[in-house]
Amino acid sequence: MLTKKQIVQIITLVHADSGYEIRAEKIYVWFDALQHLKFDMAINAAKYTRTMKFYGEPKLQDFILCLDKCTKPKELDISADQAFNLIIDGIRKYSYHHDEQLLASLPDVVAQAAKTFGIKEIRMSENISVCRGQFTRCFESIKAQHEKHYLEQLTLPPSLNRAIEDLRSKNRED
Repeated sequence: MLTKKQIVQIITLVHADSGYEIRAEKIYVWFDALQHLKFDMAINAAKYTRTMKFYGEPKLQDFILCLDKCTKPKELDISADQAFNLIIDGIRKYSYHHDEQLLASLPDVVAQAAKTFGIKEIRMSENISVCRGQFTRCFESIKAQHEKHYLEQLTLPPSLNRAIEDLRSKNRED
């Protein structure tokens, strides 16, 4: 959890070269949005933000994009083509009878896409290009869900995340 003093340090670091004034309103807005983060993660993102070029003064959304680049899990950087190739390599390695081992060897996003699409469908496909295209659609959809969840966890305070989850659960019940 960040304190207001640490938020001031982060804002000062982000705006060190720009010469823009740091106002009390800005401190409040940044504190409200970032108070749930760890200091070391935020300070690294601030250092990264300084290396970027922005039009005008660096804003909170610019900082959050840099924070995302600094902390994003590597499994979300996998393309659909790479994911499909990982599955094909796994099928070759684990044969036709060891789906559990195959899924365990894959990153979570790829394993979920493989389960959803069906490993058997990939194995039995007569036209691998068509299968690759269909898998790409499935994978991109699942990856987008994971990225959305990751960004919500990263950028929203925990209390707001809980409120969103409560609303989603109420909508599912209706």
